[in-house]
Amino acid sequence: MDYSINTPYTTNKHIDIDGIIEVTNQTEDEKLIENAYTLAHYFMREFDYGSTPFPCKGITKIDDTALLFTENDIDKTAADTKECSAIYGECFFNKVNIFPEHGERWVLKWVWLHPFFRNRGRFSKLWPILEKKFGDFYIDKPISADMRKFLDRVESKHLEFNLP
Repeated sequence: MDYSINTPYTTNKHIDIDGIIEVTNQTEDEKLIENAYTLAHYFMREFDYGSTPFPCKGITKIDDTALLFTENDIDKTAADTKECSAIYGECFFNKVNIFPEHGERWVLKWVWLHPFFRNRGRFSKLWPILEKKFGDFYIDKPISADMRKFLDRVESKHLEFNLP
């Protein structure tokens, strides 16, 4: 079995000020959708999921959102290529309404970071951005040991559930 990880690259035109690319069912760039699927596939393979936790043909519901995390690649920039930002991670959110009195809430379904980029503080810097963007979101279980340590470290107050 092939366990290689090929970091996808992208142009800077889709990247926001925080180094994030948002991919929704409104995204027309097929390459971004393909990159989101690739990272979801790496997540599936690493955590032994039965299927890739990302729709093959892009995101199907309007309330599904993938966020791709990027970092400028100095070598690629120096080589003057069009695609000069590495996509090193992804998280996926969707909306649920499990407590009607609370209305719909965003749910963090999963997060995957390239192994080279783990334990370097990158996701800690992104966490407040996620909280600002998605508000009082839920976190879907199961939660990996590394994610549990991270949530404890940031003193997460987000509710955790096994959601459909």
